[in-house]
Amino acid sequence: MGEPNPRSSHTSPETPLQTGHRADPLDRLRSMRVRPERARDLGGDMQMQMKALRKVSRAEASLQRAWEAAAPDELVHRCTLAGIRAGKVIVHVPDAPTRYIAQQWLRSGGLGELSALAKLPIRGVQFQLVAAR
Repeated sequence: MGEPNPRSSHTSPETPLQTGHRADPLDRLRSMRVRPERARDLGGDMQMQMKALRKVSRAEASLQRAWEAAAPDELVHRCTLAGIRAGKVIVHVPDAPTRYIAQQWLRSGGLGELSALAKLPIRGVQFQLVAAR
């Protein structure tokens, strides 16, 4: 009972990490891995972000022009387009009756016309009630 078991790992004075030898083949592979140098500038990342922003800007401008051309004048004056996210057009409306009129127009072919004029795939329209300014 007084002597430690010679086969237990915690009684061994030397482990592969303590001796400096790499016994694990995965550790050996990791030591030979060549890592590319990290880019020191942000030019490439900024260009990608600017390209994405220009794409969103073009899409929203196209949607705004299509809304003004296709929607009835009453809706153009009373509703505000907030943008498009993941194919859903977000429209701010001042009250429930205006929302009802907009929904009726979209169901009667307005959504297809809006999508065709904007040249964007539109999955649907989300209405948000916002106080009139």
